[in-house]
Amino acid sequence: MRETGAARGKRTRTAAGPSKQGTSPARGTSALVIEVPQAEELVGPFRQRYDPVAPLGMPAHVTVLFPFVDVEGIREELLADLWEHFSKIPRFTFTLPRLGQFPDVLFLAPEPTASLDHLIEVTCERYPAYPPYGGAVEEPDPHLTIAHAEDPAELERICAEVEALMSEEIIKVEVCEVSLMTHEEGKWRRRQAFPLAQAPHPTGDARPDDDREDDEASGTSR
Repeated sequence: MRETGAARGKRTRTAAGPSKQGTSPARGTSALVIEVPQAEELVGPFRQRYDPVAPLGMPAHVTVLFPFVDVEGIREELLADLWEHFSKIPRFTFTLPRLGQFPDVLFLAPEPTASLDHLIEVTCERYPAYPPYGGAVEEPDPHLTIAHAEDPAELERICAEVEALMSEEIIKVEVCEVSLMTHEEGKWRRRQAFPLAQAPHPTGDARPDDDREDDEASGTSR
């Protein structure tokens, strides 16, 4: 369930982990992220100590696109475009079963990654003026950052502490929305959340069961 050592190295694609780009955000920038409150109990205390963006208000998350539009450039037209973009992407789930490492970053590795990779890819294609991590990473690995540490020994120590607290029950995440986070006055805050599309019902009806039952009871159809 929890793989470390070589398994962590297999996910390293760059000399510097992508999350390193998010440690000192420029004033007035923004980010598109998937918030993961299910992981807060495990990673929250570590993030407050070892992830510089956590004390600034950034919740546990998987990054979709950072850096994104400057705060001054966020207009109703952009928000409408984001709404349309994400409304076409189906909701999905992933788990966080193991730890992973970039050279100076400890993270939880999501599985499976196909839907996350697709979400990131189509969002980057939609907004090509904002390459992921400022162009430092061509194909970012989705991950949930726990800690930054330049000393490998310190990172291993933090890794051991987190692993000791990991439950046999794997964290499961249902991705229903993507949040636009803005960095203003030294703090991160959620500007708006954009819902993903509901997965269609096996019968082809995506409406909740209660709605269909009401229709059947009244003898109506939509």
